[in-house]
Amino acid sequence: MKIWVMGAVLVAAAVLLVGCSNDLPPEKMEYVGLWRNHDTSILITEGGRLEYESKRGSVQRSLSAPIKTFTETSIEAGFLFFGSEFAIDRGPQENDGVWTIVIDGNELYKADPLGRLPQRP
Repeated sequence: MKIWVMGAVLVAAAVLLVGCSNDLPPEKMEYVGLWRNHDTSILITEGGRLEYESKRGSVQRSLSAPIKTFTETSIEAGFLFFGSEFAIDRGPQENDGVWTIVIDGNELYKADPLGRLPQRP
């Protein structure tokens, strides 16, 4: 009986967490995609998820979570009381076919569908 109850609780929690993300609104679609530089990557999906990874020296940080709030100046992603906020210092801009964004002070480039950084003209 205990195992069945524990299993039911885990399934209910998983359903709640999966259901936390909402599709991004149309005005945020230019943010969708994989943005990266040589030590940081942020993937923003149409379905409202954020995947973050940063490697600096021996320190590695990562987050995979639904987006809770998305404003002109920040993105907050996480579950319930846990999460991270990312400052949008400059929104997506295109220059000579290369898209860039500045998040938390890091200039990131929009990667191609294979995850490669763009070649600078």
